[in-house]
Amino acid sequence: MIDTAPTHTLDAPPSADDVRSYRQDAADSGDSVVVAYVYDGSDRHLVVSPRGTCVVLEGGTSNDAMNPDTAPEAVAEACRA
Repeated sequence: MIDTAPTHTLDAPPSADDVRSYRQDAADSGDSVVVAYVYDGSDRHLVVSPRGTCVVLEGGTSNDAMNPDTAPEAVAEACRA
């Protein structure tokens, strides 16, 4: 479960450009960015750490985790899986 309120709430999964922006925001602030969105009728979150690691959560459970070197396009695709 997410202990932090979402930083952003989207009507659709984040795009690659969104992921790039969230990584930069997290790096600049030193805090994780939490994005809430709904996909395929399921509440999901994308958590982006200040190091650029991305985790996709569905129902509070980790669905996928990606290293900082994972392309934003691959992260965006994982948000739709």
